[in-house]
Amino acid sequence: MATYLETLTPNDFKNYFNLRDFEYAVIWLNTSTYQIGDIVYYTNTRLFYKCLKANITTVPTTAEDWAVLTSKLYVLDEDINRAFEKALPLTPESSFTKQATAKMVYFLITAHFISIDLSSQGGVSGIDAPGFITSKSVGDLSVSYGSKSNLGWLEEFLATTKYGKEALIYIKSITAATSNFLSFGKTTNA
Repeated sequence: MATYLETLTPNDFKNYFNLRDFEYAVIWLNTSTYQIGDIVYYTNTRLFYKCLKANITTVPTTAEDWAVLTSKLYVLDEDINRAFEKALPLTPESSFTKQATAKMVYFLITAHFISIDLSSQGGVSGIDAPGFITSKSVGDLSVSYGSKSNLGWLEEFLATTKYGKEALIYIKSITAATSNFLSFGKTTNA
């Protein structure tokens, strides 16, 4: 039986994050009609294209109808589905009392994985400085980043993007209140 989170779709994710966080594209289909500004991924060339005219059905390699985009920082439904697969085991759905909160954390962790994938392609969407601010100075401006000593490996991993940090706020709030959740912090045998 599918959990609530497993029923969520890439469109749900796109509606949550809209265009303020990510730019989305679709895979070009010969059965679709495209409008000015639509962005597609053409699998034959492995490139992204922007539609230049209204009611276009031609292949994206038709120069008068399409422009090649040099950026590869567009998110496809396949990227979201792949990130969903990675995020699901890290989202403690049953620990949240509200589905809306579980959904938000799931989407934040999904966005975390998408941000990491985009950063590996030269993008910086959502990537923060490595870790948390550990010290600041004012004269000659200096900021130091590092890991908090009580963080576990998963927390350190999530702390690398703004989305992961936001997800941690919610995860830490439930882990402090419950004990039926996988342990996040470092532990000792003392």
